[in-house]
Amino acid sequence: MFSYVDGVKYNLQSEQYPLKVKPGSPESLIPVEDPGTPTVSNTKSQANRILLKYLQLQLKDKYGNDTGDDISGMLSIEVRSASHHSDQDVPCLAGNTHSISVPLSRGSAIIQDLIIEENTSGKDGQEYLLYCTVDGCNSELDVPPYKLSFLFYNDVKKQSQMAALSKERDNLLGVIRTYRSLFDTTQQLIDELKLSVKEAESDVDRIRSDLRKKGILLNQLSSLINIDKVITERSRGRDDLKDKPRRICGLTEPAKDPNILGKIAHLAMIEDEDCARVLSWHMSADMDCIVTMTTAKAQEIHGQTGGKQQLLPLDSIYKKNLPDWKKPLPHVRLRPNWHPKGNPVYARDLLSFPSQPDLCKIVFGMLLGDTVILDTLEDANRYRQEIVKFTHCPTILTRDGERIRSNGKFGGLMNKALPIEKLRGAIFSAPLPRQYYDAVLELELLQNYRQAFLKHSRAKDELHDQTKIQNSPEMKAKYKECQEAEDQLEIIESRLGFSRPTARTNSTAEVVQDSNLHNNKRRPSNASTISSLASPTPDTPKSKRSRVINSTSQQHSPATTKATTGNTRRKSGVDKTSPAKPAAAATTVTPPVRMSTRRAAAESSLAWESLRKRPRRSLSDKSPH
Repeated sequence: MFSYVDGVKYNLQSEQYPLKVKPGSPESLIPVEDPGTPTVSNTKSQANRILLKYLQLQLKDKYGNDTGDDISGMLSIEVRSASHHSDQDVPCLAGNTHSISVPLSRGSAIIQDLIIEENTSGKDGQEYLLYCTVDGCNSELDVPPYKLSFLFYNDVKKQSQMAALSKERDNLLGVIRTYRSLFDTTQQLIDELKLSVKEAESDVDRIRSDLRKKGILLNQLSSLINIDKVITERSRGRDDLKDKPRRICGLTEPAKDPNILGKIAHLAMIEDEDCARVLSWHMSADMDCIVTMTTAKAQEIHGQTGGKQQLLPLDSIYKKNLPDWKKPLPHVRLRPNWHPKGNPVYARDLLSFPSQPDLCKIVFGMLLGDTVILDTLEDANRYRQEIVKFTHCPTILTRDGERIRSNGKFGGLMNKALPIEKLRGAIFSAPLPRQYYDAVLELELLQNYRQAFLKHSRAKDELHDQTKIQNSPEMKAKYKECQEAEDQLEIIESRLGFSRPTARTNSTAEVVQDSNLHNNKRRPSNASTISSLASPTPDTPKSKRSRVINSTSQQHSPATTKATTGNTRRKSGVDKTSPAKPAAAATTVTPPVRMSTRRAAAESSLAWESLRKRPRRSLSDKSPH
């Protein structure tokens, strides 16, 4: 439904148009709430053997919308080893089975009270995976399975300790994701602002090119103050041209009415003084005639004026005999190689119509026909002599005030135009000079240039402010805190016995390096920890990543250095024996490629506020004991 409310008078609402928005096809299987990393042990106590108390999985499209309302089937849950080695020591679920199935209805499945078998086999401290796969659906689905890692222990006490570590790991993952959101959104905001600056600069260059063609000196438009000064001067010149004295029709205008087109004298304008005089005299009997849209309106006015007002209804004109306004002059059609003297032109081509030109052409096409205008009577007679050899010659007017009728008669007072002063105001008005319309176009260009210039200046200021925020000490501290959290996460994961650390979207040091590379033109490289990560020489992605992480690891504790070095080996491809671990809990949704600047700023502020409210703890406080 569309609605318009001005708060004072109008409150308009349209009819309701129902729209049904459907999600896309399923692309992923996602938990409604993050289950974390469960820890279990094969003891008699059922509380220690619970893998999942409650978990709801939902099919999502590629935009994160719930989908699959028409999809039903089964969800297969299977326990597998995370190391991809032998599955002989894989724990069994309750019922001494490695897999179970739960119903999938309308794209959603619920897993409740999933426990492992008492005294089941399994390697102490080993990481295992729950593979959740959509199965048994009517339609063919290509949805990757949802993988949830869990830790298995034979010792209850050790399970309790590792459960605390697992909880700390989940907390660190949440902190790192919040940092990631802040860094990615901030960088995306800067990219959007750079694009805005580029687009605004393109608009400025385009308008500057148009102004250069108009002969406006661009050195006068170097600042907003100078632009406003030029606009003021040009506005004054435009107003002077508008107020300059010019020829004006002296007849009174008829009452405003949608069924009245106007008096003939008011329907057209003529720029040339001589042509305006001779045409006004030639049509003097019709100048005061009112043109109406209908005959009924003409009869109404006729009755009101007692029959004294001339009237011409448009619906009474026979339009098939009207001349073609694009028709060439007679001598062009009959004698193409002849170039007569006197500058012949159709009289109708000298008219300009301020409004409703299509209707005005009907009126003047009927009144003037094919009347031709030449310079002098001698030129007119010579032109007529040649035309009558081939066809009928129309009425000819001369710019010096003579007339040759279509029957060839000329001379006498009846064929001599009166001076313009004796026409008693029944003359065609002169249009505004062409310089006025040129001034209007120049002013429009200048106004557009001012808006583009202002937009470009504001975009540059916003980009500068956002870049300053990104390079601020507080943001650099955030980068460092995120790196420390990642290093701490790696230590905890090694103690938990994960086959490999949780996959991360990017290294924090690389984010800082990208930030510095984006902004190296605005600020010089200093000796600070973060900004020193930017490398001026081009490298391959692997070598650049390895060098950046190594340079960062030199500034942390020995334990952190060891963890970071291990991370470097894994990311560079050296540790080929460690199998890839699915990181469902640490999945980060990549933001859209294109985001509005306002939305990016809002998300950056939310992430910043979330980090600001987080309690600060030193690295030593986070270390597990």
